[in-house]
Amino acid sequence: DKIHSTPAITTDGKILFGAQDTHVYAVDPDGTLRWYWQSGGDVDTTPAVSRDGTVYVAGDDQKLHALK
Repeated sequence: DKIHSTPAITTDGKILFGAQDTHVYAVDPDGTLRWYWQSGGDVDTTPAVSRDGTVYVAGDDQKLHALK
């Protein structure tokens, strides 16, 4: 589906982005899918990554999610 979020990069090099298919994706620089997570709505916002590696993302489900 379409991607409107700006990618974020974790300290270990994973590239994170949200998509309009309601998922947040983490891929390696070579494009290998590492993980994905489904929200309750489109994810058009840029994920934020904290120092401890927690990924924060908001979606159209009106919630802020903390992924660890």
